[in-house]
Amino acid sequence: NEIEIDYSNILGGPAYAGRQSAELNGNTFDTISQTVAGLKAGEQYLLSWAYGSRPGYGPQQTLVSFGGTAVTTDSSTGAAASSLDWSLNSFVVTADAPSEALSFAALNKPGYNGGGGNEIDAVSLTPNPAAVPEPASLLLLGTGVGALFLARRRGRKI
Repeated sequence: NEIEIDYSNILGGPAYAGRQSAELNGNTFDTISQTVAGLKAGEQYLLSWAYGSRPGYGPQQTLVSFGGTAVTTDSSTGAAASSLDWSLNSFVVTADAPSEALSFAALNKPGYNGGGGNEIDAVSLTPNPAAVPEPASLLLLGTGVGALFLARRRGRKI
């Protein structure tokens, strides 16, 4: 009655990644959530997912939360479309504890349809690449500093 695992043939278009996606309101408004463990408090993570709107199901909204804090609200106008429309979302989130709840909640608002829509696919939570220097970048920086030091030492001897 609530969450559906949909496949391309009933979606009105292909899933974002692979062949299936999760629909938050199969017949009622519902929430998908998972507690993510193994996090480091104070560390940043890149949260990404695809949000889809099934054609012809009216306006929809999904509240996305991490650690009990709202990240964003995905919305669709519900305009009749000929195929499933996907948008990719990416946000940097910070863990406050070693485990945090990640949730996607269909919002029940006047005029919103509880019979279809709010597709979620390709959910990913990874360490924020911008917060962690790449080993190659560190090696390049170290080589440059070393070269400057040697050039300066040799320059004084001449």
